[in-house]
Amino acid sequence: MERSGELHLNELPEGCIANVLSFTAPLDVARLSAVSPMFKSAAISDVVWERFLPSDLESVLSTSPDGSLLLASVSSKRELYFSLCDNPILVDNGRKSFSLEKKSGKKCYMLSAMDLVITWSDTPQYWKWNSNPASRFPEVAELIKVCWLEIRGKINTSMLSPSILYTANLVFKFSIEAYGLDDQPVEVAMKLDGDKICAHSVCWNAERRGQQFHTARRPVDFFSCRRSIPARESDGHYPKKRGDGWLEIELGDFLCTEGEDGELETRVFDGTNYWKHGLIVEGIEIRPKEGFVNRFYHICDITDMYKGLDDQVEVTMGLVGELLVGMQHHGGETVKHKKAHWRDLLAYDDEIKELRIRVERLEEMANRNKKEKVVYESAMRKLNKTRIALAKAEAAKASASNAFTGREKEKKWLKF
Repeated sequence: MERSGELHLNELPEGCIANVLSFTAPLDVARLSAVSPMFKSAAISDVVWERFLPSDLESVLSTSPDGSLLLASVSSKRELYFSLCDNPILVDNGRKSFSLEKKSGKKCYMLSAMDLVITWSDTPQYWKWNSNPASRFPEVAELIKVCWLEIRGKINTSMLSPSILYTANLVFKFSIEAYGLDDQPVEVAMKLDGDKICAHSVCWNAERRGQQFHTARRPVDFFSCRRSIPARESDGHYPKKRGDGWLEIELGDFLCTEGEDGELETRVFDGTNYWKHGLIVEGIEIRPKEGFVNRFYHICDITDMYKGLDDQVEVTMGLVGELLVGMQHHGGETVKHKKAHWRDLLAYDDEIKELRIRVERLEEMANRNKKEKVVYESAMRKLNKTRIALAKAEAAKASASNAFTGREKEKKWLKF
C-alpha cells in the first residue's frame, strides 16, 4: 500500500538533519544522536559543531602561541569543540585561559594571577611568584605575609557569551603553613562600568561555617576601606573543591546581556589587622553559572525579544535629532529643516505605541523576577532606557504636531 504525504525522519537527507541539529544545543545533540544511525551520523557533522563554536574563535586563538597548532591538529569541528572544553588554552600572551562550557558551548575565561591587581604583589617581602605543576599558568602568586589583602580582576563583557548568567570564582590553595585565613568573613564585590551589582561576604575556611566571628574587623565603605566595624558572620559562601585540585569561592553572578560592552570588575578584600600567610592564588575564573544554562534559555528568548531595543532607541533618538535640528540656532538664524508631514505624525504614533508595549513587557519581566537580582537589574536597565526613549518620542511628536498644525493654519490664512 502506497503512502501519501508521509515522510519518516530517516528518509530526510543527512544534511537536513544536521542543519536542524545545529539550532539546538550540544547537550541536545548528544541525546538526539541516539535516535537513529542517521541522527548519529548527522550529529558529528561540521555543520552542527561549527555553529556551537564562538564566531570570534579564530580571533581569540590568534592571541595564543598554541592556537594555530590546535587548529592544525584537529580533524573536525567536533574535535575542536571538545578539545576546548577539556583543555583550556592560554590566550592573551598567557595571562588568561580560554575554554568552552561543555553543555552549552559558552565561553569561559580565567584571569591568571599575573592578570590580576594584587596589592603588594610586586614586593618580594609580601608576595612571591612560583611555578606550580597543578596550575595551567606559568606562575601563581603565593602570599608571604600581609595584613591588607586585596585582589582585583577586570574583564570586558564583550569577550563573553551574550544572554548568559555568569559567575566569578576566586581559584586558590593554601600552603601547609598557612595562617590568618580562617576566622574572618572576607568582603567581595562585583562592579559593571563602575556600578556595584553584587556585594557580600565569604569565608576562607569551609570548616568554620555556621560559627560566629569575633576577631575580624571589616571596612564599611567596600571600595574605599577607610573605616572599620566589627565583623559579622559570612553570608554563606565557602570554598569548594574543584576537579583540578584547587579550591574556589564564589564572588558573585551577573547577566551578560546582548550588545553590552562594559568592564566587569571583581574585588576580594580582607583588611583585618593581623598577619596572613600561605594563600596561593591561581586566578579568577568567569564561567556560565552551573545549573542555570538551560534555565536561562528562556531568558535568552526574552533577551532576543528585546534585542532590538537599543536599535529602537537609536532610531527614536535619530527622529528626535532630526526634529530638533529645526530648533537649533546658529548665528542668530534658525536652521531650516524638512517640514513635518502628517505621515510623520503617524510614524511617531507607531513608534510610541511600540515603545509603550516594550515598557509594559519589561515592567512585567522586572516584577516577575524581583527575587532573581541579576535578571531584575538587567530588565530595569532596559526599562529605564525604554522609558527615556518613550518620553523623547512623545516630546518629538508633540513638537511635530504643533509645527504641522501651525503650518495648516497658515495655509488656511493665506487662502482666506
